[in-house]
Amino acid sequence: MRTFFTGNEYFLYLMNLLKKHDRYTFYLCIENNYVNYTIEKSEEKYLPYIYISIYLSKKKSDLSFKEILSNVNINPKELGLTEFEVSDYILVKKNIDRIKYFFPYKITADLIEKYYFITDKVTKKEVYIYKDEKFLSLESKSYFGDSAIDSNSTRNATIIASEDNLPTYSALPP
Repeated sequence: MRTFFTGNEYFLYLMNLLKKHDRYTFYLCIENNYVNYTIEKSEEKYLPYIYISIYLSKKKSDLSFKEILSNVNINPKELGLTEFEVSDYILVKKNIDRIKYFFPYKITADLIEKYYFITDKVTKKEVYIYKDEKFLSLESKSYFGDSAIDSNSTRNATIIASEDNLPTYSALPP
């Protein structure tokens, strides 16, 4: 589907895909939107930390630090913080160096400049996004994928498997 997103909307869409563990769609978006929002596949792991770094460098933000971490699916403990500490704006601002110490990657000024568009909430550009659409349900012990093998076609769907609730048994007293 074609639509228009700001850099921030596009970034949050991508982060949501990662939260859902949908790496296939994530990489499909990066590839098909490269012209308007250039993200290198090899640098995607830096994006959450770039986003956090930009937030930490701003004097003011419309989001709390807790919301920032939630947007990029990072637990406060990964940055050496407690739930209480991430809720305290002053404490977060006083401990920027300590927070960055826990980043698994060094975030350079060049990376921040390159990906600064992820915080842009004004300029909209055309993007291709993909929405999940249920089009087939299979019964237990059914098979899928044979037609793709027969026609030698590439992947055109994502499979989501679920288990029915199995009966639980409890031990009966002797």
